[in-house]
Amino acid sequence: MNPLIALAVLMGTAFTMPLFEKAGLKPARLIFLAALTLLLVISGGILVNLLNGAPDLEVATAGFKAPFSINFRIGLAEAAVWSAAALVLLIGGSYMIHREEDGMYDRMLYLVLALGVTGLILTRDLFNLFVFLEISSIAVYGLIGRGGERSLQAGFKYMIAGGISSILFLIGTVFLYRLTGTLNIDGMAAAAGSGSLAGTVGASAVFILAISMLIELKPFPANGWALDAYQEAPSGIGALLSSAQASAVFIAFTKISPLFGDRLAAVLGGIGMLTFFFANLMGMRQKDEKRMFGYSSTGQIGLVIFAWFAVRGTGMPETAAWFIVGGLLLTHLFAKAGLFWLSGLADKSKGEGGNGFLHKVLPSALAGIFVMSLLALPPFPSFFAKMELVKLLVTGGSWWILTALFLGSLFEAAYLFTWLVKKTKAECTDGGADTVNGDSLVVGKRAGPDILTDSPAAEVSSLLKSSTSLWVVIPALALGGLSAAWAYMAGVFNVIAMAPFAAALLMLLLAFLPGRVRGFLAVLVSAAAAWWIWPRTEGIDQIFAMLFLGGGSLNLFAGLYRKDRRPGFWAFSLMTVLSLGALVLARTPLEIFMAWEVMSVGAVLIALQGKRAAGPARTGMLFALGGGYLLMTVLMSIGTTTVLSPAVAAILVVIAFLSKSGALGLHVWVPGSYAEADNDATSLLSSVISKAGIWAMMIFSIRILPGIYGLDGPELWLQAFNSGPFSFLSGILGWIGVLTALVATIVAVFQEDIKYTLAWSSISQLGYIILAFSLFDHFGWTAAIYLSINHFLFKAMLFLAITGVIYRVKTRLMYKMGGLIAPMPITFITVLIAIIALAGVPPLSGFGGKWLVYSALIQGGRPVQAALAMFSSGIAFLYLYRLIHSIFLGQRKDDSLGIKEAPFWLILPQIVLIALIMLISAFPTVILKPIIAAVGELMPAVIGFEGSTLMSAIGYWNGSWVMYVTMGVFMIPLVLLLIGTGRKTRKVKQFNIVFAAERPYRPETTHYAHNFFAPYRKALGSLMNPLGRKFWEGSAGGVTAVSSAFRRLYTGNGQTYALHIVLFTMAAALFAGVFA
Repeated sequence: MNPLIALAVLMGTAFTMPLFEKAGLKPARLIFLAALTLLLVISGGILVNLLNGAPDLEVATAGFKAPFSINFRIGLAEAAVWSAAALVLLIGGSYMIHREEDGMYDRMLYLVLALGVTGLILTRDLFNLFVFLEISSIAVYGLIGRGGERSLQAGFKYMIAGGISSILFLIGTVFLYRLTGTLNIDGMAAAAGSGSLAGTVGASAVFILAISMLIELKPFPANGWALDAYQEAPSGIGALLSSAQASAVFIAFTKISPLFGDRLAAVLGGIGMLTFFFANLMGMRQKDEKRMFGYSSTGQIGLVIFAWFAVRGTGMPETAAWFIVGGLLLTHLFAKAGLFWLSGLADKSKGEGGNGFLHKVLPSALAGIFVMSLLALPPFPSFFAKMELVKLLVTGGSWWILTALFLGSLFEAAYLFTWLVKKTKAECTDGGADTVNGDSLVVGKRAGPDILTDSPAAEVSSLLKSSTSLWVVIPALALGGLSAAWAYMAGVFNVIAMAPFAAALLMLLLAFLPGRVRGFLAVLVSAAAAWWIWPRTEGIDQIFAMLFLGGGSLNLFAGLYRKDRRPGFWAFSLMTVLSLGALVLARTPLEIFMAWEVMSVGAVLIALQGKRAAGPARTGMLFALGGGYLLMTVLMSIGTTTVLSPAVAAILVVIAFLSKSGALGLHVWVPGSYAEADNDATSLLSSVISKAGIWAMMIFSIRILPGIYGLDGPELWLQAFNSGPFSFLSGILGWIGVLTALVATIVAVFQEDIKYTLAWSSISQLGYIILAFSLFDHFGWTAAIYLSINHFLFKAMLFLAITGVIYRVKTRLMYKMGGLIAPMPITFITVLIAIIALAGVPPLSGFGGKWLVYSALIQGGRPVQAALAMFSSGIAFLYLYRLIHSIFLGQRKDDSLGIKEAPFWLILPQIVLIALIMLISAFPTVILKPIIAAVGELMPAVIGFEGSTLMSAIGYWNGSWVMYVTMGVFMIPLVLLLIGTGRKTRKVKQFNIVFAAERPYRPETTHYAHNFFAPYRKALGSLMNPLGRKFWEGSAGGVTAVSSAFRRLYTGNGQTYALHIVLFTMAAALFAGVFA
């Protein structure tokens, strides 16, 4: 296929559009789309040929070969970007027609823009490149300026910047032609290699050419004109500016890059990183979404520029280089175009009297795909590209650049995820879901537009043909195809790695089905994964696989209590549970990190389904990404010549995993996320997903960290943590664990909201697990794993029981409950057993867990930490007693009259959990023997069973006999009491005894539950000061203040923007050594 045909058709159709217009609007539109379709067919055909092994396509003009004529060259990179740009141009054309913004002149300019984009990508002649640059620029000016007065002003500013760029381009071209004697880019590169461009004149000419092209790529701070254009241009035009046009200019920029010397390349790469950092920093304070997308676009192109020059001097094969650059560029091309189109369609929906449509399943899924791909999350190409880029920076020891990359990525995540949440979260109706109404925390039905309320057929039809426009789905499909290609090239395109994404996609595609049908399907898939993964794991991995997948399946089953469709919950919950399965099977650094990122982001998205979870979920996303970046740094250092010091690597890993477990200081996202998530989702988050950090710390201690430093093997790795380079971790983790347990327990005591009480309780219990893990011996790790299983059991019991309570009484405030023991006896029994286990008193398994951790601490020489842990356990009795007293004892409130037991779907998992906790309480060998054996494979065993008695150097424990004796002591007096009293018992009502002749008029008013532990505030209130939250809020406030300060650079004045460009050019010349 000859690309000249595409150029001829585009040019001819553009100039003959007035003739077609005379034949009618429909024929004109048909011809317009036909020309764009032909462009896609030709570019796609060439791409397919190249993928099948055809050589690069060379096309000469005028019957002569280069340099005597203009020539085009199409390699795999050019073909891929050209095809992607052609697809976006075709979708953009359909978008214009759909929005009815396609007047005759608009279509003419649009085709001229397509012509310019094509020429920029294909040409190898410098002056011809200038011609196509001007063609595309003129079309852009016209398309921007047709939107009104403000758009005209933005187009004029764009023209000023383009004019400066054109002048510089021509000056550079003239001097380069004078020095090399050719306008062919390849000929110039050859001349540069032979020394023709040596000296001040040559360096200046190359710099002028480079800076002219760089201005077109909108670098910081000379990009205010571009941001105004993004803001004022119609969304369809903004989509093309940020995607097709920017990508084409970048490809042209890469063609002339062989002319650049090393110093100039370093300066240009640095400008790219500065643009990425500062554009995203300033984007955090932007409210206008199109301008915000503009900040993101300039930042992403800056990152692509940096990546290009980062790989340029490494000697990396071309395929590997384009794996990084192409992954970033193509992801941005499709994702940013999709976001602009969705924004425009949502605005139109509002303008037609609706309230937008991004809360619908399909548009919200598309918006999520586009945002997540820009944030470089798996499985998108940008994820694999950024990982390789990080590995490149780690290898080179470029720590400051790596820091800028991660901070810029976090800034971008902050505002893009905020936009996503704001636009896609909608209120939905369900049968009494956990929706909070103002300060009263009354739970009831959600008000507002329903999601998918029609019949399945009608819903699918409306989603596909309404204002959503099926065309906008195509960029998401393209990203899916690219994701598969990049995953295949990275070596992770397999069932285990891809199953979580396939499951989430399946759940979203089946969103029209009833919620319980999809819920049953999710439970079956999760159970099948557990059955398949279990025999493929061993040791610690097998124990945690049982917890992750078995516990995940049980929690998914509990979610069936709700009848609404819950498209996000089922998709993200199943994705997260399957990613936990992939995590225990992962072996390579890429597999581990990919599964970890999916699990971390999935947990945030699960929490986000709660009505008031937007703020906590946003914080959780930033902590998840931040921890992921730290983890990525360590993993990407494996196998490189630049190895992190053991202390640095260990600290980065610990911070990453402790942020997931909610350790003190890194916990700020946990209470809100747990409390504001849907009630049944909180059980999954707390009882199952929170253990991922514990498993990861163990696996990294055994396999990853020792392996980096050649300390593989049971003796070497254990020595490394006890007396070697990682020994400092033991003491630090111990104090973090015990302080987490203590502070979180105290905070839990003073909560009025039952879910916040249990959220803080969960944090405190994880502190005990971290404390036990910190011992790095057989006793401590046995205790840590046993505590993890216990925590899963009693936390799932508590959260599921409280889910049923909230479902019935419609409030989360404990003082508005009371007297529920009669109508909800099974729930009461569940809570009673759970708090006994949590408190660590005989005869349940919690006592064994506390005995293990206290004994391990004393045997490990940590009496102070053991004492603080015991003190924390004593304080926990306060909120545990309040839990029973406030909810189940006393008199029922008027609002609670007539309620009944929790739904079957919540009761059955509770019964299963009760049976499990009673089993391991009466027969602890069932679970402790496998744990002791698994840990014993890693380090010398110091505890073991003699019969049913667990023996240690400082004592012993027989869980079975503790159960027998305790039950005997309890049951024998009870039986004697019942026999002795017979039928003479009489129920004593609350007011049978009156004090001082005072009697309240109603029993319901005497249930003391509000501000329950007010007297303790004098002693413990100082520990309620949220220092961790204040630190992070202060840090965020400082960042946003700096963001606001930098945004003042952009005044909206065209002359000021021109001055920015001039000053930017002079500064770049200074750093590039042009004046030397």
